[in-house]
Amino acid sequence: IYPGGQVPLMLADFQNGDIEETAVYGDVKEKLSDAKGLQWFHRPSLSLFFYGINLKHPNLTNPDLRKALSLAVDRITFVNQVYKDRFEIARTILPPGMPGYNPLNQMEDNNPDLARKHLNRLPDKILEDLPELEIVSAIQTPTVEQEMDMFKGFWTGLGIKLRVKYITDWKKFEDYLRSDKVQIYRYAWFADMPDPDSFLYSLFASESPTNFMKFQDGKVDQSLLTARGIVDPIERAAMYQKIEAVIMESAPLIPLFYMSVDRVYQPYVKSVKVSALGAHTMTLNQVWLDKPLQND
Repeated sequence: IYPGGQVPLMLADFQNGDIEETAVYGDVKEKLSDAKGLQWFHRPSLSLFFYGINLKHPNLTNPDLRKALSLAVDRITFVNQVYKDRFEIARTILPPGMPGYNPLNQMEDNNPDLARKHLNRLPDKILEDLPELEIVSAIQTPTVEQEMDMFKGFWTGLGIKLRVKYITDWKKFEDYLRSDKVQIYRYAWFADMPDPDSFLYSLFASESPTNFMKFQDGKVDQSLLTARGIVDPIERAAMYQKIEAVIMESAPLIPLFYMSVDRVYQPYVKSVKVSALGAHTMTLNQVWLDKPLQND
């Protein structure tokens, strides 16, 4: 309804009673602090906010360059300063609470020296003329602009320049993700169900329509199909842990933080139950409004 992250308009509509709920971004909570009777919900979710990397783009085919980009990121400072320490930093693909989550699969971060070692493995021609990278975002808000400035700082230290492209029309944004032009993109992924397949197959299977990273690995594809057929939960989780480790070694994405579900509802909205799968999965047939009807 609010393409591109029009938080001020969304907040104004909520304050005027034109909408019954809104996401709690930025300073929304502070601006609603004097309102009476609002219903606030916060819970961890099975989700991941990350930067996806187009492995087929000529600027990003080298895994050492991709690893350097991730290693240069200070996730703690990033989440603390930009998102007010509201989220748990992510160094894995699978989030905590998801079967198969393995903290031993964590990527290292905030290590510029190791990042430079990876850069030094690049061929001399590439190292001497590091390309300017582009990151595309579907949202343009002061928070996102602050985020982009911080990442420019992380990567400038490696000698890498970054430009930002904003496409706030979601259809055009997804069309761009499917094109050969995309280099790096901001994205959030919520599990459709509490199963690692909803992350690893959806994002990394060669045939998946949401594999915007264009990740292709025949052995991973076969392992994903094998894992789908495993019934035993312990054996199944172990299989997905191995798959995640293989994917992460290729560094097709930069995990940044595990998202939470933060929503606020008008006092008259009843029977709200927020799921760890995200607000979009709420069982709306159970929600009702205890509000007198107004005559036109």
